[in-house]
Amino acid sequence: IKNATVWTNEAAGILERATVVVKNGKITFVGSGNYPTPLGARIIDAKGKHITSGIIDEHSHIAISKGVNESGQAISSEVSIADVVNPKDINIYRQLSGGVTTAQLLHGSANPIGGQSALIKLKWGFPAEKMLIDKAPDFIKFALGENVKQSSSNYSKRFPRTRMGVEQVYYDAFTRALAYEKEWQLWKDGASEKKPRVDLELDILLEILKRERFVTCHSY
Repeated sequence: IKNATVWTNEAAGILERATVVVKNGKITFVGSGNYPTPLGARIIDAKGKHITSGIIDEHSHIAISKGVNESGQAISSEVSIADVVNPKDINIYRQLSGGVTTAQLLHGSANPIGGQSALIKLKWGFPAEKMLIDKAPDFIKFALGENVKQSSSNYSKRFPRTRMGVEQVYYDAFTRALAYEKEWQLWKDGASEKKPRVDLELDILLEILKRERFVTCHSY
């Protein structure tokens, strides 16, 4: 791509009459001045046009199959959006056309502690496994506010129903996770003969306490 105005979003700032070279789906060069055209390249004259970095959507609910909330209980840390990525969602195509390249697919905000996130590269025509970013950092959805306590609903009777209840959910959850970790440590040290039962919910909460998993919190 030649003769473009490139917004680098870096120290280089805005480059005029710049060249961008893309090879095998990867940007290999960005800069001003003369640059030798790769052999056999397709050349696009971008005079009068602007090029920006791709957009990263940090909070998205697209491309999720069969619902975004596991709202039957206040803590659903054991569930994962990565298991239900829908590669046929037309919104992937539409967002690519608008410049979105990457997204964090989040569990909904019905629970104080929701499910695990999926970090994806938007790709149209690829299976879900090809969209998941390999070795991406792990995230989980937390939420505060009206959605969590559901007190505006005439049907939900699930705890919590107040903001003080939401706070207590967090205290209770991490207290149980620490006790769970202690049980495993006692068994590993030989101080206990009873092997603890694996708890998928608490395993994820321990990852948070160990800073192995990041929290994305929906707050209002």
